[in-house]
Amino acid sequence: MSSEPYTGRDRFEGKEEVDVLVVGAGPTGLVLSYALLKQGLRVLNIEQHTKEGQSKHGRAVIFYPRSLELLDQLGLYEELADIGFITKNSVTFRNGEKVPARGWSFIQKAIDGNTNFDHWQAIFSLAVRQFLIEECYRKHIKELDPNALYAPAKLIEYSVDNSVPEYPVKAKIETDGRVIEINAKYLVGTDGGRSTVRSLADIAFPGTTSHFKWARIDAIARTNIPDARRMSVAIESPTYGNVLWTSVDNHRTRIGFVWKHEMEEATAEIIMNEAKKAVHPFDLEFVELDWWTVYAIGQRVAERFKDGRVFLGGDAAHTHSSGAAQGMNTGLHDASNLAWKLAGVLRGLYKESLLETYEEERKKSAEQLIQIDKDVATCISGNIPAHFNAPSDADPNDYLHKVFTTNAAFTVGLGISYGANLINGRNPLAPRLNIDIGQRAPDPPLFRPGAGYPKRMLEFMPNCGKFWITVFAGDLD
Repeated sequence: MSSEPYTGRDRFEGKEEVDVLVVGAGPTGLVLSYALLKQGLRVLNIEQHTKEGQSKHGRAVIFYPRSLELLDQLGLYEELADIGFITKNSVTFRNGEKVPARGWSFIQKAIDGNTNFDHWQAIFSLAVRQFLIEECYRKHIKELDPNALYAPAKLIEYSVDNSVPEYPVKAKIETDGRVIEINAKYLVGTDGGRSTVRSLADIAFPGTTSHFKWARIDAIARTNIPDARRMSVAIESPTYGNVLWTSVDNHRTRIGFVWKHEMEEATAEIIMNEAKKAVHPFDLEFVELDWWTVYAIGQRVAERFKDGRVFLGGDAAHTHSSGAAQGMNTGLHDASNLAWKLAGVLRGLYKESLLETYEEERKKSAEQLIQIDKDVATCISGNIPAHFNAPSDADPNDYLHKVFTTNAAFTVGLGISYGANLINGRNPLAPRLNIDIGQRAPDPPLFRPGAGYPKRMLEFMPNCGKFWITVFAGDLD
């Protein structure tokens, strides 16, 4: 995919009026903007950095099955699948030998019989580097509105005056050496862990930072690890924790391991040498090193996801480790959840009280994720969380497997569910089904009359701002 200019406009000409001002053009903000534009709303997405000036490597890479369903319903999946790497299985090694039913095997157990994505064999994951994902999203946004994206532009302040009926949000952004005023009906912050929107809204971001540090690498690499370009690989290392090896787009590999050099400053040479030790007893040769980082692990959740007409999503609302590859997936769930509600309210289809369910549903989900992530990060780093009361000679990989398998359905997204609220009402007189209100609907294969090949039910139900009524009529017999 070739890189395109970030925006279709040259500059702001003056005051602008939009339905939604989205601050932050990472995956969450771009998907939200695209979903709102698809429903005919006026959207402006601003980003303080020019993406061409940022690293085109690293950051998030993995989409899980439920995320793929959401992308497919938005019409974004096929292009990403063309450039990404589709994985359909996993393997774990310890001392050079395969260890059955460990590592990432929990994903297969969670998706077997629960999703028919890709029809013949459920997709384990799709791996695409974030810069390519963002290019894809921007392309589709510009097809709907070439003026919807602008960078560099930084939010410097905003105010909300609910006595102004049409555009109660007044935001000032700095760009091209000028300060421009944007009038909006709603403001959404998807501007990352150091969110300006969250700071201006005075929303606390409590959490913790652990002493664990992890290394991540994107590279073209040669190795004798079996199935290294066919499966997602985990290596149980006694020194470097649970080592990640997964293929991504364009013949690249994402490698991850625990960083043990507390006092030593990381360099490209050091990190490549450490990676070779981490995959021992297998061989590793670097052909081309694209990107690397060493970072501290932490978990935080915003005290509120909604403050009147202001919303938070993605890393602006919650941050965590990359141990279970949840960041981009959770942000996609945020964007999908908020988009249809916000669009429906703006189009006059729903009462504004519906927007309260965004925080009710997504904050609870984020808090559940944070607790899981604390356990996952500790185990991957070669330790066992204290609440397990494990014996002194216990293997952290055993407990990692336990955490993964216990939370498998939630991790891949298929098991995320929401409790009773304004839209998830339960009728005590209704017959009991195998699914409950607030759960993901099943996605069975369906045959058109006379058709030789099935289509998934969700293929007939694109994300276009409508409710779909499904009648489960039972077996043909």
